[in-house]
Amino acid sequence: LEEKLKTYSQQFKKARGKIQRSDSSGQEQTDLDPNAADSSSSPGAGRDDVEEHPNVADSSISPGAGSDDVEEHPNAADSSISPGAGSDDVEEHPNAADSSISPGAGRDDVEEHPNAADSSISPGAGSDDVEEHPNAADSSISPGAGSDDVEEHPNAADSSSSPGAGSDDVEEHPNVASETNDKRKKYNAKMANIEGGLKISKPRNKDKFTSSFEIRDERTPLYRSSVKNVQSNLYS
Repeated sequence: LEEKLKTYSQQFKKARGKIQRSDSSGQEQTDLDPNAADSSSSPGAGRDDVEEHPNVADSSISPGAGSDDVEEHPNAADSSISPGAGSDDVEEHPNAADSSISPGAGRDDVEEHPNAADSSISPGAGSDDVEEHPNAADSSISPGAGSDDVEEHPNAADSSSSPGAGSDDVEEHPNVASETNDKRKKYNAKMANIEGGLKISKPRNKDKFTSSFEIRDERTPLYRSSVKNVQSNLYS
């Protein structure tokens, strides 16, 4: 009698296309997609919304991971890869970088440029303003580095190359030397030498009508130590 009941039960489930399973994670009902991933694989995992996309990644891979919004893009990266990672906004660009690669990383604004640098490469790095220039230097390369204003000049020197360096004012003159520190000066000297340009320091007296500029030609050893004082009426 027990064998007959087992056979009857199997035939009934097959005919109705329903599988109901109960375990430590609660009851799973997969009426529409019996082959859908089971969120009960990992205890405590929430229920997956896999009715539309049964092949979608299972958020239960990582315990405690939230539900992924992958209804539109079932191949989108799974935010549950890293425990505690927030939900990724990959509805528009499913191939966008996954902010969950680094635990605690902030949300990347990659809606416009999915190939933009991922601020989650360095934990705790701020959001990069790469909407206009997706190839702009990533301020997250150096932890704690400030945001670079590279909207106008995406190839301008990245202040994050040196940890703790301040923001560079490179909107008008991306090749102008920065007086942040000695390392910064050496870096800009190399850049000026490579680009074959002049290294011009900031005005000595900003309040006066005539300002002195120090001009050094970094291209040849002859002028490396020469200093010229030029009277300018930029502020007149």
